[in-house]
Amino acid sequence: LRLARTGTCRWEGVVHERMLISGRVARLGSVVHHYTGRSLSQRLEKTDAYARARAQDLRLHGRTFTLWAAVWQPMRFFLGRVLIRGGFTDGLHGIVWWWLQSTELLLTHFFLAVPGEDNSGCPDEAKLDICRPRNSEVESMEKSERP
Repeated sequence: LRLARTGTCRWEGVVHERMLISGRVARLGSVVHHYTGRSLSQRLEKTDAYARARAQDLRLHGRTFTLWAAVWQPMRFFLGRVLIRGGFTDGLHGIVWWWLQSTELLLTHFFLAVPGEDNSGCPDEAKLDICRPRNSEVESMEKSERP
């Protein structure tokens, strides 16, 4: 959770953005519980939307699919979070959480590998600009709606 005074910060990035702050930074003195979804189906929708957005962002920055990255990155992420950082101490919930997070990475590589697959099916509630239809899609929808 990040709290900032209006006008002192800006966001950078598309997925899991970073807040850039001009001014003093401090830490909150207590635990803040951050619940990102009410149900597994809602979490899966977000996973899909974030993976599609991340794939499109990677493609815009010149990244291409490699089988090695598609296999290694999700596996390294999952094992690193569960074993090295102690995610297993949260029990089954922690393991499932980190499995879903690593699945997002795997889906990102899938969407990167399959042209055109990264910009369809984004849920409306994701509110990611990257999920909006491309101009060519809008034009073809408009043409099909004409009498």
